[in-house]
Amino acid sequence: DSDLVIYVSYGNTGCGSGTLAYASSCTQDQYGRPIAGSINFCTQVLDEEFWKFDLVTTLHEMSHILIMSDFLWNYFYDYDVGQFK
Repeated sequence: DSDLVIYVSYGNTGCGSGTLAYASSCTQDQYGRPIAGSINFCTQVLDEEFWKFDLVTTLHEMSHILIMSDFLWNYFYDYDVGQFK
């Protein structure tokens, strides 16, 4: 039983020269909430010496799964107009 499943991969597919990682929501429930997402870490990113930076990158990518995906904006409630966007 879980609320969110995150699939994690490590490789250079889809990585540009400055890309550290990328993430997105994969599936939403009937209310538009993410229930599955994926994160890919590009090979140049993870470094034992700078693990705090790696942690910040991971948290940033998790935010893409939870809220920062453009197709999720329609599920945000707009209190000014009293409805979902």
